Amino acid sequence: VDLLAASAVGMGFYTTVSERYEKAPEAKRVIDQFNETVNLDAMLCDMARVLIACGNDFWLKITPERFTELHRLPIDAVERIEQSFMQGNGLKIPYEIESYKLRQSYGGGNLAPKAVIHWRISCIGLSGFGTGVLQVLLHSLAFQSDRRPAYAWMKAKIERIMPKIFEKYAGPDVLALLEKADDTT
Repeated sequence: VDLLAASAVGMGFYTTVSERYEKAPEAKRVIDQFNETVNLDAMLCDMARVLIACGNDFWLKITPERFTELHRLPIDAVERIEQSFMQGNGLKIPYEIESYKLRQSYGGGNLAPKAVIHWRISCIGLSGFGTGVLQVLLHSLAFQSDRRPAYAWMKAKIERIMPKIFEKYAGPDVLALLEKADDTT
């Protein structure tokens, strides 16, 4: 995950400006200063790791009309993405995000869509959430008639049965006779 994230974003944002623009040096300086003030490069690198691993990352804009106060939400903060759907002719297509419902442990409230920057990849289904590369570890996989259990389940099963295997098979199953040893030895 770290390698993919570093490959995707590198050191962060690289800004350029058209030299034909008369205020080019000033514009570049303002953008670079904004980037440094908000710490956008570090946020981008952190976001890329979580996005690739989990499929989602959420940034909260404390003041929605100003982009300078950004805070990353914990990945498990959003419980549900409430959407409106375009319906007709038997179709149900996600149309617009209405709100982001927070888990009860984070207050349980709803965040307005303008207050949240939702980064997501591989959005599957109607939930509105993305799917990261680690998601396959948590769920079983069915392909045609084959079904593979989740890696997390398999790992837990191995960890659960390993002590029993050691107890049953790790002891010696041969008797060694030593020269000049008495019966008690």
